[in-house]
Amino acid sequence: MSHINNISSQKGEGWVEERLGELGKIQTGSTPKTSQPDNFGDFIPFIKPPDFDVDGRINYNNEGLSEKGLEGSRLIDAGSVLMVCIGATIGKVGFNDRDVAANQQINALTPTPNISSKFLYYQMLTSSFQKAVFYNSAQATLPIINKTKWSNLTVSVPALPEQKRIVAILDEAFAAIAKATANAEKNLANARELFESKLTAAFKDTGDGWTEKTLGEVCEIASRLVDPRSPEYVDLPHVGAGNMVSKTGKLVDVQTAKEEGLKSGKFVITTDSKNTMQPAPDLIQRQFEVASRDKAWVSDTTFIATRQGWLYLAIVLDLFSRQVIGWAMGTRNNTELVQDALTTEINGDRFIIS
Repeated sequence: MSHINNISSQKGEGWVEERLGELGKIQTGSTPKTSQPDNFGDFIPFIKPPDFDVDGRINYNNEGLSEKGLEGSRLIDAGSVLMVCIGATIGKVGFNDRDVAANQQINALTPTPNISSKFLYYQMLTSSFQKAVFYNSAQATLPIINKTKWSNLTVSVPALPEQKRIVAILDEAFAAIAKATANAEKNLANARELFESKLTAAFKDTGDGWTEKTLGEVCEIASRLVDPRSPEYVDLPHVGAGNMVSKTGKLVDVQTAKEEGLKSGKFVITTDSKNTMQPAPDLIQRQFEVASRDKAWVSDTTFIATRQGWLYLAIVLDLFSRQVIGWAMGTRNNTELVQDALTTEINGDRFIIS
């Protein structure tokens, strides 16, 4: 996405800041009555958030509406830009090359002839636009940005020839990325196939002197639950499934139980009450209700088990919106982790993995 952000930030003469509502027709999707099965059919694709592909294309092969069902929904003309405006995937963007209908989670902009829909699609992918969606979304159980607020979001627009030039550059860049990804995946698949064939051949044709034995006959098998807090184990390397790299024999990120801060085989210590440091002052004074955004932030950390081992997660929460506004993940539960979570909000970067 950095290529999109770079091009979008290099504005020349003739660029104008416009509200989405000034660039064309805006609609919010609508679902016809689900209690009437004859509303659904194959007359027109009925788009939902899962139908957005990662490259912005729309999957038209899932649910559809009948001609009658379209009367209870809204027609979105081909050449529009669609964005998910409610729920966990808020901000997801797509573009349609055929007429569709959509459910109420989706807003659509059908641009005027002097505006390229693909240019708007790329504009909506920029970090600045995504951040605007994020900040303007109401925070209830799920984030949501309504049609009015979405219509008032702004984008920078040059003349149509410049729009087309930028779209051509970005299309070419993403095509090259897709090709490189496909080649890498093909090479990896070929390498796996070669490895499997060589491995099978090595142990398939056994000759003289080969004997069949159980694992117990050729090695000592130890499997028992131990307490990593015990003195005899606390300084030994602690290996779990997350430290093992499949089909390579490699162990990664191995630490002792003491280094991991293990309390038991399943839990990690995130609070140390036996230290000499003074606790931070309670600036909130148990007042968890505030009148507006960005007046009071709170933070905490927790731990998550992954295939690579334990990771620590620090979050910063706005008490007004109850929204996570900054977070960071790392292999150490330390001051820097919390500072990174705070810095992501200040810098607008949103996410850090260290």
